[in-house]
Amino acid sequence: PVKVGINLFKIKEIDIATSVMALNIWLRVSWKDSRLAWNITDPKYLDVTQTTYKASTDPEITQIWVPDLELYNQAESLSHFSDKDVIVSPDGSVFWSRVGNLEVLCAFSGLKRHPFDNTECSIDLGGWTRSGFLANYTFMDPPVTYNTEPTSRSTYQEFRVVVGGDRTSRREFFYDCCPSEPWPILTFTFVFERLTTSYYLRSLVAMTVLFTFLAGFTCKLDIRCGERLGFGITILLAMVATEIIAAEMLPTCPEFLWIEVVTFGSTIFAVACLFESCVVTHIYYKQRKE
Repeated sequence: PVKVGINLFKIKEIDIATSVMALNIWLRVSWKDSRLAWNITDPKYLDVTQTTYKASTDPEITQIWVPDLELYNQAESLSHFSDKDVIVSPDGSVFWSRVGNLEVLCAFSGLKRHPFDNTECSIDLGGWTRSGFLANYTFMDPPVTYNTEPTSRSTYQEFRVVVGGDRTSRREFFYDCCPSEPWPILTFTFVFERLTTSYYLRSLVAMTVLFTFLAGFTCKLDIRCGERLGFGITILLAMVATEIIAAEMLPTCPEFLWIEVVTFGSTIFAVACLFESCVVTHIYYKQRKE
């Protein structure tokens, strides 16, 4: 079997609007190749307990066989990961660790409660040209680790990973051309906690609630006040401007987000208050004219 593991170093970017996640990771793969084994009791290999070979997905560079692991839901292929040497043990065990930026096209879940959400993104890894008969992919133990180095931390970020909240699953896919040939797919699911909830509350929710109260005061103004309609229109325009700004920070999805419910309800309320002012003003001046 070919064992796969991920060491998560740092969150580079999570763009909800474009459904793209970028993580800096150490991609770890291990397998056993009996052709690379040696007898440590042999005088030629005396005290040789470990050796290295050049390894790459480029067949012109690599010195040994390497699995053709690929990211299925990719924004960028794994081929851009840096080439690193493999470590080989006397029994032929091979360990290959590479560092790089993993860019994934995510189907984010849990967005309905935005900005109080914990969102999830899954990573699908599997063989590209070799089926499960040639490379039987499975998970390392543990499949996911988290880097604790000081440089892996970031003060100014929108999300942080929920340590221990990850899930893994393995399934086999069968293509129509080869119904008896399994293609293992490893799925890593990470959970991310939003750290900017207070920002959304201050800049969007609080302002929307404030504009809603101000729109309600439109009905309290004296009908003879000439600025009554102007005040209502100004509040409505301010709410529309807030929604335009918020649209750039919110994902475009079929789900009706919690924050959209708040802004849409407030806008309807402001429109109702303005409509009420128009009707009352019309009736007042019509009766006065009569």
